[in-house]
Amino acid sequence: MRNLAVLLFIVVLLSGCVTATVNTQNNKSLTNTDLSSLAKVVLIPIKVEVKESGIGSLEKLPERSDKATKIVMDELRSAFAANGNIELIDYVPSDDSTQTLLDEHIGLYQRVAGSAENIQYMGPAWKSRSEYDYTVGEGLSFVSEATDADIALFVYGEDIVSSGGKKALAVLAMIGGIGVNPGGIAVLHVGLVDIKTGHLLWSNSSASQGLSLDNNNSVKKALVDILQSSPISKNKG
Repeated sequence: MRNLAVLLFIVVLLSGCVTATVNTQNNKSLTNTDLSSLAKVVLIPIKVEVKESGIGSLEKLPERSDKATKIVMDELRSAFAANGNIELIDYVPSDDSTQTLLDEHIGLYQRVAGSAENIQYMGPAWKSRSEYDYTVGEGLSFVSEATDADIALFVYGEDIVSSGGKKALAVLAMIGGIGVNPGGIAVLHVGLVDIKTGHLLWSNSSASQGLSLDNNNSVKKALVDILQSSPISKNKG
Protein backbone atom coordinates (compact mmCIF):
# COMPACT_ATOMS: atom_id res chain seq x y z
CA MET A 1 0.00 0.00 0.00
CA ARG A 2 2.84 2.36 0.85
CA ASN A 3 4.48 2.05 -2.59
CA LEU A 4 1.16 2.56 -4.34
CA ALA A 5 0.29 5.56 -2.18
CA VAL A 6 3.66 7.20 -2.79
CA LEU A 7 3.47 6.74 -6.54
CA LEU A 8 -0.09 7.96 -6.82
CA PHE A 9 0.77 10.88 -4.55
CA ILE A 10 3.41 12.04 -7.01
CA VAL A 11 0.99 11.73 -9.91
CA VAL A 12 -1.73 13.58 -8.00
CA LEU A 13 0.60 16.50 -7.33
CA LEU A 14 1.12 16.75 -11.07
CA SER A 15 -2.43 16.15 -12.25
CA GLY A 16 -4.78 16.77 -9.31
CA CYS A 17 -6.49 13.37 -9.50
CA VAL A 18 -5.66 9.95 -10.90
CA THR A 19 -7.13 6.49 -11.36
CA ALA A 20 -5.07 3.39 -12.19
CA THR A 21 -7.01 0.53 -13.80
CA VAL A 22 -5.79 -3.03 -14.33
CA ASN A 23 -8.02 -5.37 -16.34
CA THR A 24 -7.09 -8.98 -17.14
CA GLN A 25 -10.63 -10.35 -16.91
CA ASN A 26 -10.91 -10.99 -20.65
CA ASN A 27 -7.92 -13.35 -20.65
CA LYS A 28 -9.78 -16.65 -20.30
CA SER A 29 -6.57 -18.51 -19.46
CA LEU A 30 -6.43 -16.62 -16.18
CA THR A 31 -9.82 -17.48 -14.76
CA ASN A 32 -12.11 -20.43 -14.08
CA THR A 33 -15.06 -18.12 -13.62
CA ASP A 34 -17.36 -16.56 -16.21
CA LEU A 35 -17.55 -12.97 -15.00
CA SER A 36 -20.46 -12.19 -17.31
CA SER A 37 -22.67 -14.25 -14.99
CA LEU A 38 -21.04 -13.11 -11.75
CA ALA A 39 -23.54 -13.57 -8.92
CA LYS A 40 -21.57 -13.83 -5.68
CA VAL A 41 -18.48 -11.99 -4.40
CA VAL A 42 -16.82 -12.38 -1.00
CA LEU A 43 -15.56 -9.21 0.64
CA ILE A 44 -12.10 -9.55 2.16
CA PRO A 45 -12.01 -7.17 5.16
CA ILE A 46 -9.18 -4.63 5.03
CA LYS A 47 -8.85 -1.66 7.36
CA VAL A 48 -9.21 1.83 5.97
CA GLU A 49 -6.86 4.20 7.76
CA VAL A 50 -6.88 7.95 8.33
CA LYS A 51 -3.56 9.47 9.39
CA GLU A 52 -2.51 12.98 10.33
CA SER A 53 0.62 14.38 8.75
CA GLY A 54 2.32 16.87 11.05
CA ILE A 55 5.66 18.61 10.87
CA GLY A 56 7.93 15.58 10.66
CA SER A 57 5.33 13.10 11.93
CA LEU A 58 2.59 10.76 10.74
CA GLU A 59 0.04 9.62 13.34
CA LYS A 60 -2.90 7.26 12.90
CA LEU A 61 -6.31 8.63 13.94
CA PRO A 62 -8.23 5.60 15.35
CA GLU A 63 -11.72 7.15 15.57
CA ARG A 64 -11.59 8.64 12.09
CA SER A 65 -10.12 5.39 10.76
CA ASP A 66 -13.04 3.38 12.21
CA LYS A 67 -15.50 5.88 10.75
CA ALA A 68 -13.80 5.76 7.34
CA THR A 69 -13.81 1.94 7.34
CA LYS A 70 -17.56 1.86 8.03
CA ILE A 71 -18.31 4.48 5.40
CA VAL A 72 -16.26 2.73 2.70
CA MET A 73 -17.85 -0.64 3.48
CA ASP A 74 -21.39 0.80 3.56
CA GLU A 75 -20.93 2.74 0.32
CA LEU A 76 -19.36 -0.28 -1.35
CA ARG A 77 -22.32 -2.45 -0.45
CA SER A 78 -24.68 0.25 -1.77
CA ALA A 79 -22.69 0.44 -5.00
CA PHE A 80 -22.94 -3.32 -5.52
CA ALA A 81 -26.66 -3.23 -4.82
CA ALA A 82 -27.13 -0.43 -7.35
CA ASN A 83 -25.10 -2.17 -10.06
CA GLY A 84 -27.02 -5.41 -10.28
CA ASN A 85 -27.90 -8.64 -8.53
CA ILE A 86 -24.42 -9.52 -7.28
CA GLU A 87 -24.45 -10.78 -3.70
CA LEU A 88 -21.66 -9.31 -1.57
CA ILE A 89 -20.72 -11.74 1.21
CA ASP A 90 -18.77 -10.83 4.33
CA TYR A 91 -15.98 -13.19 5.36
CA VAL A 92 -15.10 -13.61 9.04
CA PRO A 93 -12.10 -15.86 9.90
CA SER A 94 -13.07 -18.75 12.19
CA ASP A 95 -9.99 -18.59 14.43
CA ASP A 96 -6.63 -16.87 14.97
CA SER A 97 -4.69 -19.15 12.65
CA THR A 98 -7.15 -18.49 9.84
CA GLN A 99 -6.90 -14.76 10.52
CA THR A 100 -3.10 -14.98 10.26
CA LEU A 101 -3.39 -16.84 6.95
CA LEU A 102 -5.83 -14.23 5.66
CA ASP A 103 -3.55 -11.38 6.75
CA GLU A 104 -0.67 -12.95 4.83
CA HIS A 105 -2.75 -13.06 1.65
CA ILE A 106 -3.95 -9.50 2.19
CA GLY A 107 -0.35 -8.35 2.39
CA LEU A 108 0.52 -10.32 -0.74
CA TYR A 109 -2.48 -8.91 -2.58
CA GLN A 110 -1.50 -5.34 -1.76
CA ARG A 111 1.96 -5.89 -3.21
CA VAL A 112 0.68 -7.66 -6.33
CA ALA A 113 -2.05 -5.09 -7.02
CA GLY A 114 0.31 -2.21 -6.27
CA SER A 115 2.87 -3.57 -8.73
CA ALA A 116 0.22 -4.15 -11.39
CA GLU A 117 -1.05 -0.58 -11.07
CA ASN A 118 2.37 1.04 -10.73
CA ILE A 119 3.39 -0.41 -14.08
CA GLN A 120 0.82 1.88 -15.73
CA TYR A 121 3.17 4.81 -15.13
CA MET A 122 6.43 3.20 -16.25
CA GLY A 123 8.15 3.93 -19.56
CA PRO A 124 7.40 2.31 -22.94
CA ALA A 125 9.79 -0.59 -22.27
CA TRP A 126 7.55 -1.70 -19.41
CA LYS A 127 4.21 -1.53 -21.22
CA SER A 128 4.17 -5.25 -22.03
CA ARG A 129 4.25 -5.96 -18.28
CA SER A 130 0.53 -5.12 -18.22
CA GLU A 131 0.03 -8.56 -19.80
CA TYR A 132 1.89 -10.38 -17.06
CA ASP A 133 0.23 -12.92 -14.82
CA TYR A 134 -0.46 -11.08 -11.55
CA THR A 135 -1.41 -13.64 -8.92
CA VAL A 136 -1.68 -14.24 -5.18
CA GLY A 137 -1.54 -18.01 -5.68
CA GLU A 138 -4.15 -20.63 -4.86
CA GLY A 139 -3.98 -20.27 -1.08
CA LEU A 140 -7.34 -18.52 -0.68
CA SER A 141 -9.29 -21.77 -1.12
CA PHE A 142 -10.28 -21.67 2.57
CA VAL A 143 -12.29 -18.52 1.83
CA SER A 144 -14.11 -20.20 -1.03
CA GLU A 145 -14.86 -23.26 1.09
CA ALA A 146 -16.41 -21.09 3.82
CA THR A 147 -18.46 -18.86 1.50
CA ASP A 148 -19.03 -20.84 -1.71
CA ALA A 149 -17.77 -17.83 -3.67
CA ASP A 150 -15.32 -17.94 -6.57
CA ILE A 151 -14.42 -14.25 -6.62
CA ALA A 152 -12.85 -12.23 -3.79
CA LEU A 153 -13.10 -8.47 -3.53
CA PHE A 154 -10.26 -6.59 -1.85
CA VAL A 155 -10.61 -3.01 -0.72
CA TYR A 156 -8.24 -0.75 1.16
CA GLY A 157 -7.71 2.95 1.63
CA GLU A 158 -5.44 5.46 3.25
CA ASP A 159 -6.31 9.09 3.93
CA ILE A 160 -3.52 11.42 5.03
CA VAL A 161 -4.76 14.72 6.43
CA SER A 162 -2.67 17.71 7.45
CA SER A 163 -2.34 18.92 11.02
CA GLY A 164 -3.08 22.49 12.04
CA GLY A 165 0.61 23.11 12.60
CA LYS A 166 1.53 21.96 9.11
CA LYS A 167 -1.20 24.13 7.57
CA ALA A 168 0.00 27.13 9.57
CA LEU A 169 3.55 26.50 8.37
CA ALA A 170 2.30 26.38 4.78
CA VAL A 171 0.49 29.71 5.21
CA LEU A 172 3.65 31.34 6.60
CA ALA A 173 5.67 29.87 3.74
CA MET A 174 3.23 31.23 1.17
CA ILE A 175 3.35 34.66 2.82
CA GLY A 176 7.11 34.49 2.41
CA GLY A 177 6.72 33.72 -1.27
CA ILE A 178 7.38 29.97 -1.02
CA GLY A 179 4.84 27.64 -2.61
CA VAL A 180 3.94 24.88 -0.13
CA ASN A 181 0.99 22.52 -0.53
CA PRO A 182 -0.64 22.00 2.90
CA GLY A 183 -3.21 19.48 1.71
CA GLY A 184 -3.19 15.73 2.33
CA ILE A 185 -3.86 12.86 -0.02
CA ALA A 186 -6.31 9.95 -0.02
CA VAL A 187 -6.12 6.68 -1.92
CA LEU A 188 -9.00 4.20 -2.32
CA HIS A 189 -8.47 0.83 -4.01
CA VAL A 190 -10.86 -1.96 -5.10
CA GLY A 191 -9.85 -5.21 -6.80
CA LEU A 192 -11.24 -8.61 -7.82
CA VAL A 193 -9.35 -11.92 -7.58
CA ASP A 194 -10.28 -15.35 -8.91
CA ILE A 195 -10.02 -17.46 -5.75
CA LYS A 196 -9.43 -20.73 -7.61
CA THR A 197 -6.47 -19.47 -9.64
CA GLY A 198 -5.38 -16.54 -7.47
CA HIS A 199 -5.23 -14.24 -10.48
CA LEU A 200 -5.91 -10.53 -10.24
CA LEU A 201 -8.80 -10.02 -12.66
CA TRP A 202 -9.45 -6.32 -12.27
CA SER A 203 -8.49 -3.47 -10.00
CA ASN A 204 -8.81 0.27 -9.88
CA SER A 205 -7.55 2.95 -7.50
CA SER A 206 -8.49 6.57 -7.09
CA ALA A 207 -6.15 9.11 -5.54
CA SER A 208 -6.96 12.75 -4.94
CA GLN A 209 -6.37 15.63 -2.60
CA GLY A 210 -10.11 16.20 -2.72
CA LEU A 211 -10.99 12.67 -1.58
CA SER A 212 -11.98 12.24 2.08
CA LEU A 213 -12.48 8.65 3.24
CA ASP A 214 -14.52 9.63 6.30
CA ASN A 215 -17.06 11.55 4.21
CA ASN A 216 -19.98 9.63 2.67
CA ASN A 217 -20.46 11.82 -0.39
CA SER A 218 -16.75 11.89 -1.17
CA VAL A 219 -16.43 8.09 -0.90
CA LYS A 220 -19.60 7.52 -2.93
CA LYS A 221 -18.29 9.68 -5.80
CA ALA A 222 -14.90 7.93 -5.73
CA LEU A 223 -16.51 4.49 -5.84
CA VAL A 224 -18.66 5.48 -8.82
CA ASP A 225 -15.48 6.40 -10.70
CA ILE A 226 -13.56 3.34 -9.51
CA LEU A 227 -16.29 0.79 -10.29
CA GLN A 228 -17.21 2.21 -13.70
CA SER A 229 -14.69 -0.07 -15.41
CA SER A 230 -15.43 -3.11 -13.23
CA PRO A 231 -17.24 -6.33 -14.16
CA ILE A 232 -20.16 -5.31 -11.92
CA SER A 233 -20.78 -2.04 -13.77
CA LYS A 234 -23.80 -1.76 -16.03
CA ASN A 235 -21.99 0.95 -18.01
CA LYS A 236 -18.33 -0.01 -18.13
CA GLY A 237 -15.98 2.84 -18.95
